[in-house]
Amino acid sequence: AAGDYRLVLETADGSSGSTDIFVSSPKSKNMGPLKHDAVLNVGKEALVVSLPVSKRDVVQEVDFSSKLKFSCRLEDSSGNNLEQHLDVLRCGLLIRPHGEMYHVRLWTRRWTGDISVKSMAREIYPFSGGRIKAGKAARVKVAVSGRYKTGDRLFCIDASKSGPLHLCSGEASLKKGDVIFSPMGKKSKPRLSVREVVFSSRSKSKMTWMLGRKPVWQRQQAGSKNTLHLLAVRSRNGTSLQPLCSLQASDSKNRALFRLAPGACFAAYGLATDALGSWSLSKYGSSGNALVSIQRLMATVPSAARSLGEGSHELLWSRQVARYSLPRGPHRIRLLLPVESWGVLLGPDGSVDDICTPVPGLRQCDLFSGGGTLLLVSDSRRRAVVDVIRAVSAPSVHVLDGTAEFWPDAATKKVLKIAPGKETRRLQANGVKECWLEMDDGFTSEACSVDIPAGTSGRLELVLNAGPAWVVVAKKEDLKEARWGESGRKDGTPERPGQSLSMARNVALPKNGGTWTFHVPSVSLVSLKSDSGLCALIDPKGDITAVSDGAGCRWHKLLSAGEWKIRVRPFAHRALYGELGWIRTQPELVKEGVGRQRWLMPADAMAFSFKLDRVRDIGIGVKADRDILRCTVVDGEGKQKAGGCLTLLRDLSPGEYFLVIELGRDEKPVMLRPVVLGLHGTGKDIPETYLREFFHRIGGQG
Repeated sequence: AAGDYRLVLETADGSSGSTDIFVSSPKSKNMGPLKHDAVLNVGKEALVVSLPVSKRDVVQEVDFSSKLKFSCRLEDSSGNNLEQHLDVLRCGLLIRPHGEMYHVRLWTRRWTGDISVKSMAREIYPFSGGRIKAGKAARVKVAVSGRYKTGDRLFCIDASKSGPLHLCSGEASLKKGDVIFSPMGKKSKPRLSVREVVFSSRSKSKMTWMLGRKPVWQRQQAGSKNTLHLLAVRSRNGTSLQPLCSLQASDSKNRALFRLAPGACFAAYGLATDALGSWSLSKYGSSGNALVSIQRLMATVPSAARSLGEGSHELLWSRQVARYSLPRGPHRIRLLLPVESWGVLLGPDGSVDDICTPVPGLRQCDLFSGGGTLLLVSDSRRRAVVDVIRAVSAPSVHVLDGTAEFWPDAATKKVLKIAPGKETRRLQANGVKECWLEMDDGFTSEACSVDIPAGTSGRLELVLNAGPAWVVVAKKEDLKEARWGESGRKDGTPERPGQSLSMARNVALPKNGGTWTFHVPSVSLVSLKSDSGLCALIDPKGDITAVSDGAGCRWHKLLSAGEWKIRVRPFAHRALYGELGWIRTQPELVKEGVGRQRWLMPADAMAFSFKLDRVRDIGIGVKADRDILRCTVVDGEGKQKAGGCLTLLRDLSPGEYFLVIELGRDEKPVMLRPVVLGLHGTGKDIPETYLREFFHRIGGQG
């Protein structure tokens, strides 16, 4: 279909290398409706045939065959790929049109050949048992969702859907309701027997599974209503594919809970007699299959619970499950669990509130209880250390729909809920040690900057160090405005233009912050400093161009002429302190070659300018006694052209450019000389090898 596409390449082991990519798109030729016993000649063009639309509810069987290898693809009316087979001698498809239009696209690898076409319409009839009638498709009623034994060489589709039938031979996961089964072949009459396969206490608790994106589900049934259902799905062989999982039951109002981890998924449900377990691979990442290990437990929970008071406890138990009642009111529960053991927190209504998932070693985790029951489940060493600590109040669940700010005094963990948005948004975090994002559509990420599709919600887990940290979710073009946040007005920051801020005259920061205006007469290197708070720099047009990290700001910015604003507000509800001020310096015009020596103090910067009268290649560098400087080249509009203190800029357009050099606050003073090559002469080319040898001779930073 027409549109923009993205090709993603990834390696299984993370190694680097080169890849050759060839992309070609043959022209398509519309062949009209598909005809039985037709012969299609396919060559340079891809042939597109339309499947017949029947007034009856049928399964359309189509068979393409050739002596030469070809490829086929089933598409819907919008051109979406529903099923494809590449480089085959035979392509068989079963489609239930159900009033919808479908097409088949046929092509080869630039050779010409004949493709024979066979087709037939299979009438759908109510199945009563035995074998499926020749040339027919059977409709079967499934009493309950689960895993079922079916038959050999069978395909099926939910009766509420249209489109291609998928392989359902041997065993298949079927949902409650009507399902349509069909074989392939005019004379085929396979036996169909829909018998549920239920996981029970006699089934093996561990197994391996070659898993794909199509969900697999199976019902598990216990003999007692007092049963806790647990499910763990883990990727094997170091694959990066993310499994998903769930446990649920239709006959209970208790909540099901799942947790994702890199390459693993865990679910808990109870207390109930049966549960429907489900597992699949996330739709994000590679489209291939992955070998996973699956462990299911149905643990009978004792009816009696031992009371667990406030304080530290070393617990020992003899059965698979230990049950402890927790004191009322808000309490933090700190657990140290043995290998491959679960900690499950039940709320006062008996549903699962939170879990500690199993790991191969000792597991330390924190839960929060408002009163309820703690279940410890282990088949290894049945021993645990539990601290029950009374909290001042219940932790508030923060819903992230904009920006959130934190300033912990020590390392801590925060969990945020992400509300769904109407458009694609960018999630960005700063000052965060670790991020773990899990969305309700199966997307997971350990990155602290990621796009979130429209309409999806999820859960974000942050590991924070002591100090300022923030996280924001907003449209990419609105990140800076969202980063500043609406809380600026709530904290008392005035929205009026603000008072004038004179150069080199600091002012005391008010408790609730404020807005200040300063005038830049010409293009200048401006140094802005605020001892505390969140800073926002606003250009003469009123747009936010920079936002600080929350611990004040120390900026060196090349600013254009005009009226600029600096806005400061408290960060994470911390009162402001200290001073705010600014100074400016005029960029110094440099000439060809090595400039005179300058001195640069820590936390300071200097700027140089040069002009081009024609398109040229320019070499930029800095001769310094230590490799500790940060360098940026920008054009007259403030757009960055290069970063680094040794760079070759090719095909620079005529105009004015600036080199900004900065030294970090924790460094010692440094002596430097700016270097610019290529400003004059008739030729514009500077060999890169010459540039690097030149800077090596003069001791330049690179």
